Amino acid sequence: MLFNFKKKKLILDCFTYRPDTFNLQPIQKANKFYPKWWSELPSYKSLNIPFGGSRNMRGCVGLTQLYSKGVILPMWVDGGFTIAAKGNDACHVEFVDNHTQLEIHATEQRGSYLNPTDYQALKITSPWLFKCSKPISWVWQQPVWNYDKPEEILILPAILDYHYNTTTNINMVFPRAVTPQEIILKFGTPLVHLIPMTEDTLEVRNHLVSREEYDKIDSANNASISFTNSYAKRKKILSKCPMGH
Repeated sequence: MLFNFKKKKLILDCFTYRPDTFNLQPIQKANKFYPKWWSELPSYKSLNIPFGGSRNMRGCVGLTQLYSKGVILPMWVDGGFTIAAKGNDACHVEFVDNHTQLEIHATEQRGSYLNPTDYQALKITSPWLFKCSKPISWVWQQPVWNYDKPEEILILPAILDYHYNTTTNINMVFPRAVTPQEIILKFGTPLVHLIPMTEDTLEVRNHLVSREEYDKIDSANNASISFTNSYAKRKKILSKCPMGH
């Protein structure tokens, strides 16, 4: 007897108060963001490789499986980053919308990790809030295949749960060089690849809401949660909610 078990649905609701972001750079599934260089490869190419071989990277199962999972959060604005030379602890950042904001965490929060004279750590405040229909973990990682010079910028990885938390701010690190570096993050650049740790069928829903409604969603989900104790307490409280919220 054959059993046809229908996959369950996982819904990711994505909220923004910015019409430009909603209309021009919505949250989409990762398969919409295959790298340009990959798309330009011929679908089949004979290669002169020892022991045979007739496939290029269009046939790389590891890459294609990666982009078949999850969603991409793209850059919603052009941003310019001037990173001071090695031995300094300064930077200058500009966004063309004159609206996007940054945070810089105190170095004491990470101890000896990433000396500020060797690396510039920044956090971009994202215009998106996420809400997942189920309490599952999401892998947060840099879409490295989309970067021509991945050594210039590091998007720090994490595991997040968007049933209990909503923020999508981007922690990034710029290695300092012997001379000051100017790095441009263009509008539409994939910033983060989020992969749900489930086999459920993913449905993505984008919502344009008022700033008031956006702030309510943010506040209701305690979006300031960053550290383990606060997060664990909130997760424990919500898990006891009889309505399953």
